[in-house]
Amino acid sequence: MDIILDTASDPVWVGIIFIILLFILHLIFVVWHPLTAKQWKLAEYVWVGLAVLSTLGLVDEARRYKAELNAETLLEALERDQRRIENWFNVYQVFACDEHAKEQRYEKLCNWITLKSNDLALILDDTDDMAPDIRLNILDGIEAPGVALSPAEKQIVENHVLHYGRTKAAYVDSVNISRASRVQRLLITLAPIFFAMALALKMTKVTGEYRCYD
Repeated sequence: MDIILDTASDPVWVGIIFIILLFILHLIFVVWHPLTAKQWKLAEYVWVGLAVLSTLGLVDEARRYKAELNAETLLEALERDQRRIENWFNVYQVFACDEHAKEQRYEKLCNWITLKSNDLALILDDTDDMAPDIRLNILDGIEAPGVALSPAEKQIVENHVLHYGRTKAAYVDSVNISRASRVQRLLITLAPIFFAMALALKMTKVTGEYRCYD
């Protein structure tokens, strides 16, 4: 596979392959076993098929490249969303546990914030996933009596988590698209060679048809 990739990615080698194929095809189908005009018409299907295969490889490469760019953009957005969630917990932990540590009305909020901050830290330490798996269940208990947060304050952090989830889903999709399968990699690798073969056959066809009608 590496040898094929090195060959197909080198313009010099692709050019050499094209010249060799052009010579061999002329030698076989023009000099040794000339085809009739009707047979050359049938050869049209072969070079068109090779051209289609090379085009499919190029299109798939463009699709994967676009997915890679999208993944980079989405990763930046994902990191921003993650920082928003972390900042929300940090701000309210300072508010409830530091600034109002002696006020009993904020005791449950401090306990809840501390517990959820620890849960969030564990989630962020998990490196097995493409991105931390922050879900709405991180906010379990936010509606409990004594958690002194207004509906607007709760809605803010819920929106942060929901937006993070949507961004992560789009990021995972883009990463998966950018990863080519073995068949896709082979098609992309052979695309320049297929094109060289199609071009060599087309030029041979032109020569053969010219000789037929000469």
